[in-house]
Amino acid sequence: MKANLLLLLLALFLGACGNKVVPHSALKEEVELDKVDYKKNGFKAGTVFDNTGLDGCGFMISLEDKSKLDPTDLPAEFKKDQLPVWVKYQYKKGAVGVCMSGRIVTLLEIKSR
Repeated sequence: MKANLLLLLLALFLGACGNKVVPHSALKEEVELDKVDYKKNGFKAGTVFDNTGLDGCGFMISLEDKSKLDPTDLPAEFKKDQLPVWVKYQYKKGAVGVCMSGRIVTLLEIKSR
């Protein structure tokens, strides 16, 4: 009887040590933590959009507050309509663009969301 109880306890212990399924809610919390970390590190959430339909415009970035950025140096791999991104940027003082649809910026860093 003791041996059976020990075997049962051993089986339960070993079974509990295997791969665990992560609940969906835990995965959501990880995503939210990443969002907080990006914001803490100076990134802003935005979406790249194709504005080439307007004369002199190209791909731009719309921020969560609805302001628009006209980056002078958007890498080719980010020129995708409706691409969610994290951006760090710096306004270009005195810069005037042909598009006149957003603030001209130099990108310091950009990452896909």
